[in-house]
Amino acid sequence: MFTKQSLALQLGEGQLTKLTSESEEIRMRALDQIETRFIRCLQLGEPIQFKPVLLLKQLIRWFGYTPPLVPDRVLAMIMELLRSEYAEAVIRKIPYERFKAEVEKVRRVLHKQESKRISELLDDISLLLLEKYKIDRVTPSVSSLSSNGIPSQETESEDSSSNHIYDNLKPGDYEPAWSYPCLDDVATMKNMIDMPRNGVELQLQLTELIIRMGDYPIEYFLQPPFVFLHLVQLQTRKDGSLLHVNRALISCLRLLQHRVLLRRNTLSYAASFEPPSRPKQLKVGSALVILLDNCMALIRPLLLSCTADNWHIMELIVEIVRTYDVLSSKIPVVSITLISDVVNRLLAYCNSVEGSIMTQLMDSLRIPRLQSLILNGVLHDMVALNINYDKHIDRRQAKALIQPIILDSAYVSCIPERMEALKSLIWSLDSGPSPDDQLIKLKRAYSVALNQLQPNTELTGSELIKKHRQVCHVIVQLRSETLVKQLFEAVVQCIPFYAGNKTLRKEADELLYTLIDLPDIKLRSLTYRLMIKSTVAHFHSFMNKTVYMTGCSNVDLVRQHILGVPLSPLMLRRMITQSSEACTSERMRQWCLDYPIMIMKLNAMLAPQDFNVVFPLLLPVLPLLVCRSVTDKILHNVIWDVLEPDSSRLDPQMMLRGYVYFMFHPNGEIRSEATTTIAYVLQCQDQTNRYMSTASNAPIEQIANDLCIIQPAVCYRSIFIECSDERFQGQRSLDALFRLLQTKDIKLNIRKSTMTQLNVLLRNWRACEEFSTKEDGYRLIMESLNYA
Repeated sequence: MFTKQSLALQLGEGQLTKLTSESEEIRMRALDQIETRFIRCLQLGEPIQFKPVLLLKQLIRWFGYTPPLVPDRVLAMIMELLRSEYAEAVIRKIPYERFKAEVEKVRRVLHKQESKRISELLDDISLLLLEKYKIDRVTPSVSSLSSNGIPSQETESEDSSSNHIYDNLKPGDYEPAWSYPCLDDVATMKNMIDMPRNGVELQLQLTELIIRMGDYPIEYFLQPPFVFLHLVQLQTRKDGSLLHVNRALISCLRLLQHRVLLRRNTLSYAASFEPPSRPKQLKVGSALVILLDNCMALIRPLLLSCTADNWHIMELIVEIVRTYDVLSSKIPVVSITLISDVVNRLLAYCNSVEGSIMTQLMDSLRIPRLQSLILNGVLHDMVALNINYDKHIDRRQAKALIQPIILDSAYVSCIPERMEALKSLIWSLDSGPSPDDQLIKLKRAYSVALNQLQPNTELTGSELIKKHRQVCHVIVQLRSETLVKQLFEAVVQCIPFYAGNKTLRKEADELLYTLIDLPDIKLRSLTYRLMIKSTVAHFHSFMNKTVYMTGCSNVDLVRQHILGVPLSPLMLRRMITQSSEACTSERMRQWCLDYPIMIMKLNAMLAPQDFNVVFPLLLPVLPLLVCRSVTDKILHNVIWDVLEPDSSRLDPQMMLRGYVYFMFHPNGEIRSEATTTIAYVLQCQDQTNRYMSTASNAPIEQIANDLCIIQPAVCYRSIFIECSDERFQGQRSLDALFRLLQTKDIKLNIRKSTMTQLNVLLRNWRACEEFSTKEDGYRLIMESLNYA
């Protein structure tokens, strides 16, 4: 027994030597045995007899065989060795510089594999070496440098830059955070901005920052400790690191563009729903202004010279303009003026250069001319953006700003597409409405409105809907309740025509939205009173089995999304947001909620197939309804009853979407119940859309109800290797990993490493087949995820 135990707790030199055997099979078997024994002993806290230095050398020599097999597993073993108590022997025998050089050799060997996991392991090993050898990699803060009396020109410039940035920020430069980090993420980001004083180490840490930047929502960088502002501050360093800082800022802007597009394509809640205590973040527009100002200060001294920094700064400026475009936001005139001044300076220089030797002329004009063409395009794009997004643009000033590029013949002739765009831009600046045109438009609007008040000249319902923009243009000034009533009655009268006239229906939807959004509270209240009367009449016609509109079936109208009046998601969204506005009366707030409640209560009056046609109308605003239901119990109960899986008439996909929104409810019990219900629907539904058991009888304790954030779905062919008839060779590795996962008290980092190895192994189709046939395989994976 003693001999058997001794063999299990030692790694002999002969066994370690097999790691560098010429036979690939022997190397892999030796690695499996050593890895299993080593990790198990670490996990159980039992001593193991082996030579740590020899093991480390053999693991590094593993990468001398090409192609290197399972590099992530070998790197993970090196990590565990350095984290264990046996690391002391390694540190005593191997100097830091030698160890670091070996790690860099491994990095060069593996650079073609393009694996994020391998890059992270190598980075973690490098950081762990600094920690084990007690090498300080943290830069003291500006205040600590000054307090210690260490003079530094770079530090003083960074300090003044930082003070200048923060002094110019005002309360209006902040907004409620889109999302905010946990304490661990804040600590990680603080480590990110602890930059080394040495230029080479700073460049390495900036590269690491670029790699890790995508692991966090980019809005975290606009919140304390303000990683974005720290990067802007680092642009002032004079140690040759500007190139790497600009690369980090470019990556940050591109992630920011992606994040803004993602928020636009999903949903964004009304500002009235934001709690006062929600953390703040720097506005994207304010961050872009700060960055653009800094870039212009940096590029002015470099305009007439050729450096790598020029092009990265200009690329950064181009990305700033693209970000404004993604935001659909105007650019401050001050920022456009900065670009315009540089454009004028470059053009003046290019026009002033004289000489008779063509070679010298080309050398002196090449770089300034290229920069001039690039910045001409930037100025062009800035003014074009403001034409679209600035309603109060000063057209005369905008035309003056682009006047230099209009007169730049090289820009116009060398870039034909720019010439066409410039023509359109000039036409847009010249074709703004003049005061006379506005007066004519106002006169026509008053004429139509006043004629509508005369019995002999009033328009029919459909004609009035088509001309509603003119009437609504002056309805607030006239404060006419009669006009509001006529417009609303026209919408109701034309209900029979909407099915065959899509254009008229679209006009009616737009008219109703305008009426419920009138700035005059009295006129808006009148609109809601009229809507209440029509909607309640239609709803009662379902209950009493009468006809709401002569010649129209109640069910057919609802299928057309008409309940008393035509409905649209945009109109419902405005009603829901008005239900929480302070300027809205209590009665109107309640009506704004009663309307979607009545739509959902049609669930009991319509056939399932009809209600499945009606409910998609509520899907775009369902997140807002769930938010509003937090403070309205009736609304919460109605939504929950509609989604109840045992009695719901909705398709499972719609039902699941509803419960997904409840997964983000502030009440933890509701979140848990929603996630449990989703798991129930996914697990207990068969192919006939029926359920094997009711929710009350389902084994809820066996249904996982925690959240797991995953990557977007990808093509399976990009994950798995190509199918082949070759027999699966990694059976022993698969068995070893399963045995390791079956251990309950395994360390989390070892469990994570095991899961990563299993993930890599299962890229083989044959491995997936073996995995699917293992008893309790899936349950074991779910338990492992739960422990993690």
